[in-house]
Amino acid sequence: MTAAFYITMDIYEVKIILTKLGSQFDSHDFIRLFIQNFPSSYAKILEKHNNVNTAHGEIARFLYSNASSLNIRLIDNDSVTPNIYNNLSINAKWHKII
Repeated sequence: MTAAFYITMDIYEVKIILTKLGSQFDSHDFIRLFIQNFPSSYAKILEKHNNVNTAHGEIARFLYSNASSLNIRLIDNDSVTPNIYNNLSINAKWHKII
């Protein structure tokens, strides 16, 4: 049985990142800014996972689980954009609810 990880992110940090993003953004955009602005928080998330992909998936799940309180809405779960390594990969696309 594989252990499930459920991260807790600082909602204040998440909201700061959201203010820096446009009205539409994807999970890669969010993660890139999160790494730049809160490297120690990102490192703590990485420590809980075996790999970067799993950690990034948990960050996206956090956004999804808290979308209502963050005033964001999932608009596409199959967006293909460059990840932090500049490789194209599938991720979620979001829209800010104003």
